[in-house]
Amino acid sequence: MIERYKDADTVITIEGKEYALYKNGPLNKYPYMIDLSTGEIPQGKQRSLLRNYLSLNGINIESFGERGPHWYVRKAIKVAQEKSSKTETQSMISSSCTPISYGRNLDNKKDYLPLTRENIEYVHQQVLATSDYGSNFTLIHDVLKRFPQNVDRELVAMKVALIDLTNSTHISTHIKKISLSEIVDLILSIQDFDIRVSQGDPLLVSQLAESNGQINLFSFASKYCTYHNVEIYERDDYSIFDRVVKDALPYYIPKLTKSAIGEWRTTCNYLAFNDCIEELLDQKSIDIPFRRRKFDHFLWYSNRKK
Repeated sequence: MIERYKDADTVITIEGKEYALYKNGPLNKYPYMIDLSTGEIPQGKQRSLLRNYLSLNGINIESFGERGPHWYVRKAIKVAQEKSSKTETQSMISSSCTPISYGRNLDNKKDYLPLTRENIEYVHQQVLATSDYGSNFTLIHDVLKRFPQNVDRELVAMKVALIDLTNSTHISTHIKKISLSEIVDLILSIQDFDIRVSQGDPLLVSQLAESNGQINLFSFASKYCTYHNVEIYERDDYSIFDRVVKDALPYYIPKLTKSAIGEWRTTCNYLAFNDCIEELLDQKSIDIPFRRRKFDHFLWYSNRKK
């Protein structure tokens, strides 16, 4: 922290810029914030900046109503201090844990974060607090809440493109095998799509994944169904499949091989994949709300760079 602002209650980053927050300080005897790049209070912008910060840290700002900037400063200080405390605790946990590594053909030099309720919750909050991933999830939530049904061709196209772009399903790289228009038609052609996704029907993922016949949509289908199931119906019936999951999951399930996971994808056997995740979470006594969704974040965010 810059020496000049060492007495600040906390320093936070919003949209790449640092701000010092005070409950009361040398400039005013009430809560305020200072832009460290200018040394000035961002007059007229404090509330909007802090609403953005709180939202990216998983705080439901809509429930607060019309609060003044002083209240937002105090709330942001509290959230930042709690976040800092969690980081320190996690550092202590990580330093005392033995890295997890399973399997004869796996690289034992890689460290894998132990699968615990505490670690899952911690990584989940990390993901939500990021300026890129967190804001993407907020956008997906807002769009799906506003346009929940899959009956309008243009709206389905918008949702397919949004999930493809924000989740790196790379559909556009397979344009010779399938187009956006074709994917939209596949979704619209599935009878009772919205009813089935609201009930968490695992066979829906398999049906969408293999319905084109030329390209395997296993990853995209798992993501499209997951987001609708979670964001619209507030359920937790689906798990996401992608490359990171395929590579990292065997480190948490000793007898599971990458080839077995690859076979599930090739044959579009989503039921087997989904059941495997459920059994793992049961064995580890992961009984937190939205455990599948949070485990998705844990597995992907912790291992995306390995």
